[in-house]
Amino acid sequence: MAKSRMAPAKQTSIPRIELYAAVLSCRLRMKIKQELEWHFERVIHIVDSEIVRAQIQKDSHKFKSFVGTRIAEIQSKSDPKEWWWTTSKHNPADMLTRSTEIKLLTGESTWQKGPEFFKLPLESWPISQTDKTDLPDRIDEGENNKCTPIINNVTHGGLSQPNLTAIIQLQRFSSYVKLLRVTSRVLASIRSKSFRAIGNHVNSSDMQVAEKLWVREIQKEFSKNWQTRFSRLGPTINNEGIIIVGSRMKHWLKQNWNSEVYMLLPPTNRFTYLYLSHLHGIDHSGVDTTISKLQRKFWVPGARRIVKSLKYKCVICKKLSRKVEGQKMGELVEERLRPSPPFCHTACDMFGPFKIRDAVKRRTFGKAFGIIFNCMSTRSMYIDLVEGMIHRACC
Repeated sequence: MAKSRMAPAKQTSIPRIELYAAVLSCRLRMKIKQELEWHFERVIHIVDSEIVRAQIQKDSHKFKSFVGTRIAEIQSKSDPKEWWWTTSKHNPADMLTRSTEIKLLTGESTWQKGPEFFKLPLESWPISQTDKTDLPDRIDEGENNKCTPIINNVTHGGLSQPNLTAIIQLQRFSSYVKLLRVTSRVLASIRSKSFRAIGNHVNSSDMQVAEKLWVREIQKEFSKNWQTRFSRLGPTINNEGIIIVGSRMKHWLKQNWNSEVYMLLPPTNRFTYLYLSHLHGIDHSGVDTTISKLQRKFWVPGARRIVKSLKYKCVICKKLSRKVEGQKMGELVEERLRPSPPFCHTACDMFGPFKIRDAVKRRTFGKAFGIIFNCMSTRSMYIDLVEGMIHRACC
């Protein structure tokens, strides 16, 4: 099977065009394996460019964007050890891009059956795996030094401490969850050394790793005398390199808060603000409720002041705690204002009914109402029992 591409109209270097061909070879390989039901014990890629073969053996992050992206795709679809180099005269793929006589394309030709050395043992093939050190499109040494600490800190269980602020700008995020998801995708691409990992699914463990990385990063803001500054909180550093507080009362915390220690966060950092905003935005509850959620795993000095500020600026909280328009009382009647003897002007109202025992027949029960008399000038009250609604009403 063969496939070719036209060279771009824009002038491009020969090594980049050869790299195009290597990418096309990997895509062709994936197509063949997808369509066939055969199992291949071994796959060999042969190129006639020493530069391309040497680039595939290097890490993709050591090259500029154009070359690094294509090398990453090649490494994701093939093993760098499968790539070999041979001279141009042993490469029949060049017949696609050069003028070739018809007789050289017959059924018994090299184009149809491959080079003659294919019939020999692999050890006799005119191929090699020599490496070139002088490669184009490599990142300068100064730029490479900036990226190397980030890549080298990748471990199996997580990252030791990459400089996240050099990759991700906290000020550009308004959501705590989005920050952790973006960080998880960036870390996944660093681990796999391929931008394709950015599209991988993010699970809870990935977000926990990202959260701890940010905690370690922002704790760098604490001065060197943090042990003295927070001595009343019992600060220590755990085995993950995170400053924690609460060691003096960890047994009490375990019994009451289901936690042994708190991770210490600086109150003025953007990360702390995003986390408190996230907690407040869950249900827009009160200040004490938000602080209780915070103290499940973090301790922020002066957290109450920050939460109060968040609640004061929150538009949803203003809508939820809005004051309903109160009822306006009417003008007072003349009887309320004019001096008069007690109960000269009286207002009355009835309430009930109540079940009472009959005054004569003690075994029987009847229904009664209560009546209240209110003096409109002195505001005095008198309460009486109405045993018979009709009799009292007539009176």
